[in-house]
Formats: sequence, structure tokens, C-alpha cells
Amino acid sequence: MIEQTERFLQSKKLVGFGAGLGLLQTVETSPVKLAYVIDGTPDLAGRQVAGFPVYSLDRLAAESDGVAVIIYANTPRAVAAMAAQLSELGYTFRTDYIDSSLLHFQTIGQRLAALGLRPCQDRFNRCRALSLYSNIPNMTPIAGTWLMTELLEHCLTVPGDIAECGVYQGGNAFVVLNTSILARQRAYHLFDSFAGFGPLSDRDPGQRSGDFQDVSFGQVRDAFANFPNVSIHRGFFDETLPKMDEGRYCLVYMDCDLYQPTMTLLEYFWSRISPGGCVLIHDCCQPPISTVPDHVPT
Repeated sequence: MIEQTERFLQSKKLVGFGAGLGLLQTVETSPVKLAYVIDGTPDLAGRQVAGFPVYSLDRLAAESDGVAVIIYANTPRAVAAMAAQLSELGYTFRTDYIDSSLLHFQTIGQRLAALGLRPCQDRFNRCRALSLYSNIPNMTPIAGTWLMTELLEHCLTVPGDIAECGVYQGGNAFVVLNTSILARQRAYHLFDSFAGFGPLSDRDPGQRSGDFQDVSFGQVRDAFANFPNVSIHRGFFDETLPKMDEGRYCLVYMDCDLYQPTMTLLEYFWSRISPGGCVLIHDCCQPPISTVPDHVPT
């Protein structure tokens, strides 16, 4: 697949689709020579983001010489929506467009290989398909979910449970459980308030206070009813973690967005990770906020 992606990147004039953080983050790790970027955000056309001129979607519709488009978006739902727009214009996946998860597969795969792990293309393809076409929203980027499944392969000989902290509607866990055999064989703990954030600290952006309140706990519970190894712990971390039995963990995934909950998780789990186990943190790689223009959508 890496060779196929390289051929795509060299085939036509490259255009980016999406001028938000997905673009800013990806050009740092996977620099690509883009002719320009298109974005549907009002008033963004005519500006520059990451050194690339930004145009409205009309520019892409008017292209007559053929372009190859790279979708830059962080969530699978955003990728799927943008892919649908390209499909309406007659674009075909892999022939006319890809999304940035394929670039992430390359860069993350190189880092895994340096650690002695062998990235699996079939596992990535399955994670990508499930992330894009599952009905359960997944806030983890496609390659992030895939990375978790690869790390679980590393943990085959590492004793302990699996914990996912910051579940939202369960999209990431659903994909992982349907991709990784180990995820279905070990106790898999889901921790979340399922009611949005608690009080924010002065280290957190104030505009996040109302995020993630659109969760039906009943739907989350029912989504995992067919996985007998899954335990759901409802409540804030400082309430639920003290109630846990003492145990070891082979992998802990933390995606809670805020400072104090992340510190609570690190303080609790760090000493409980089995030797050779992994801690995966979603929110640790983001451009410094001072480098993100005010007009860039997140």
C-alpha cells in the first residue's frame, strides 16, 4: 500500500481538502507539495494556511486538467463527509483522492518498524473501513485507532487488562474490538462520565466546557452487549478508579482532552502497567496554539 500511495502522490497536481488542524498536524510529519487547499469554511477562501493558498470548493469543481486530492481531517466522520462531496464530483478513492490516514500509515509504520514491530496493512484497511462506515461516531483519527490495534499485537505476551479512558459514544473501542483478537480475549475496561466534561482547570480551553454531552449511555451499553469481556465504568475518573480491583494492564488508551483528568489517569495507571505494556495518549501531539491562525477551524 505504501508503494501505491507514493504513486498516487506523484500522479497529478496535488490539492489538499481541509484547512484545519488535520492539515497543520499532517504537514509536519508528512510534507507534501500541494498546489493549493480547498475548504468550505466561510471567509477562509483567499487566505493562506501552512503556506498554501486556500480556495472555496468551487475551485475544485472548475478544475479541468485533473487533480489528485488529499483529504485532511481528524475524525472519521469528517473524512467520510468530505469523501462524499468528492464522490459527487466523480472522484474515486485511490484513483482521484485519498485521505491523510494513508500518509499517517506510512509515518507511524516507520516508527513501529524502528521499534521492531511489523505494521499490518490488512489491519489498517479493516480499521479504516470500520472507522468510516460504522454508525458509532469515533473521535480518534483512523490511524490512531489502527495504532492501538498494532500496539495490542505487541502486547500478546504482556499480561494484563486493557483500559480505554475517554470513550464518548464508543466508536474507537468498537473498531478495536472488531479488529483485534486480543481485545476480545482480555478484560476491556471503558471509563467515561458519558455526560461530558466536569469543571475545567485554568490549563484547559474554556470553549470546551459543553463538549461530549450528546451521549446516550443506554446506546453505548447496548453497543457492547455482545462483548462479554467489556466492562463499562460510568462516572468521572476520580470516582470510578478508586473502586477498581487491583490489577495489571497491558495497554491503557487515554483520550480525555483535559489536563487534570489526564494527570489523574497517569497517576493511577502508571504503576499498574505490566513490563512491556503501553500507554497511548491521544492529546499529546498538536501544533503549538501560537502557530495556529485564528481563522483555522479545529
